[in-house]
Amino acid sequence: MSVLHSMTGFGAASRAEAGLLVRVEARSVNHRGLQVKARLSNGFGGLEAEVEAAVRKRVARGVITVQVSIERAAGGECSGLDKAAAARWAEELRALALDLGLDSHVTLDLLVGLPGVITDGAKKDGVITDVERAAVLPAAEEGAAVLATVDDALVSLAEMRAREG
Repeated sequence: MSVLHSMTGFGAASRAEAGLLVRVEARSVNHRGLQVKARLSNGFGGLEAEVEAAVRKRVARGVITVQVSIERAAGGECSGLDKAAAARWAEELRALALDLGLDSHVTLDLLVGLPGVITDGAKKDGVITDVERAAVLPAAEEGAAVLATVDDALVSLAEMRAREG
């Protein structure tokens, strides 16, 4: 016998981990198939496929909207320079140069012009904004924290759908 689940629901989760404050809201409405809409803070868009896969593991039907808000924890590196972003860009550029057979010399002038490396020194509450992190790939531990929070929100969503069913 199949257990009925409501097609509408809401789940939320948050955590402070890996220097991030992560907040996730997952909402569902009725739909005959499964449609996933993932909205992640800039700089974390690379995780969209993994968020969609997490939803598909837990949900069979409905339009599922997952909103992920990510901020740097207060007291993190907020000096106007994101050294981790610069290091990731430099690594990616060197690898690309090697693949293309080009000179792999990466200059500071080049790095500071890339998205997410130089940030506005006047931070609100010591938090780097989404715009400042645009196009920067998250570090592995940051990605893991985000995905764990997404999973927690999906568990919460599934529980609500089961209760309401």
